[in-house]
Amino acid sequence: MKAYKEYMDNINVSEALHQRFMSCTGTGKTRPLHRAPLLRRYTAAFACLALALLGVFMLPRFMEHPLALMPGNPGIFQPDDASSQYPLIFNKADHLAAADMAIPGHFWQELSADELHAVFPGLTGTRTLTATANFSSDKNVASLFNIDAHVLSPSGLETYLQLAPGKVQLDYMFDVETKTSNLLGTEVTAGYFETRPNSRGLRNIIYFATFQLADLAYYIELGGPEAEKEALKAEITELIGLLIEGGRANLTVFHPVIPELREDRLTLEEARADADFGAYLPAALPEGFAFEDALRSINQSQNALFVNWTKGGSHRLPIFRTLVQWKITCEHVH
Repeated sequence: MKAYKEYMDNINVSEALHQRFMSCTGTGKTRPLHRAPLLRRYTAAFACLALALLGVFMLPRFMEHPLALMPGNPGIFQPDDASSQYPLIFNKADHLAAADMAIPGHFWQELSADELHAVFPGLTGTRTLTATANFSSDKNVASLFNIDAHVLSPSGLETYLQLAPGKVQLDYMFDVETKTSNLLGTEVTAGYFETRPNSRGLRNIIYFATFQLADLAYYIELGGPEAEKEALKAEITELIGLLIEGGRANLTVFHPVIPELREDRLTLEEARADADFGAYLPAALPEGFAFEDALRSINQSQNALFVNWTKGGSHRLPIFRTLVQWKITCEHVH
């Protein structure tokens, strides 16, 4: 206790502060001043003030991004999330495939919201979708040929998606044996293709994959600048996982009605005799031109007659052509 008193006696304060304390005690006697409780009181006050100020500055950020500041929140997408949840092997593609796909008796329809939900159940509520169902027809019998869809992510990445009964046509080819991935019990063949650098040395990278759900084949493709390849890979990986988890598309929602269709090759006499457009064909041609072919076409977007004439040489280039097209406007007459 003696040492404590000697320590306290050696603590000095300014004369002004001393007088203020003495006036509070009501006595003029000099007493040793113990500052520790006062310091603790002010320390606590400053701590509360700092905490309040921190809340003032940080609260708007929490309100603006209430989930982004919570680590591990499943609603926040991180590039590594999809790769860890849906591990895929991406094989390098060597060249583009020749795209040549004709649909006999082709007609189409845009998918409604209910049809989108039935065809892409795994993507409902996670992406913005638009899709077109392509049908083929023969002898008044219609069948689904494929479905072309475009999938827009919240970050603005647009993925092309196709599904078809049986198989789909790949846009890219491999020259070596590929490795497949087993994702949620489904075999997936995934790859990527790198374009040639442009004049600034920049190139694009395209990720793609194909897999089968029951009797339906799926093809998915997403491309963009090479600098964004991690985001591209993560997006296509997550889409594949969501599609597989959602299960096979329900195609029973389609009830196609075959519109008026025509795709006929005509002779010149048949073209001239066409009730709609024959009268518009030229009666006399420039010297040296000869009839090449004629096509009468009717589908959902056009009603037209195409006629080609060629001139000279063994190559017979079609350098003179007549196109007569009729745009139909439907009106209700009461």
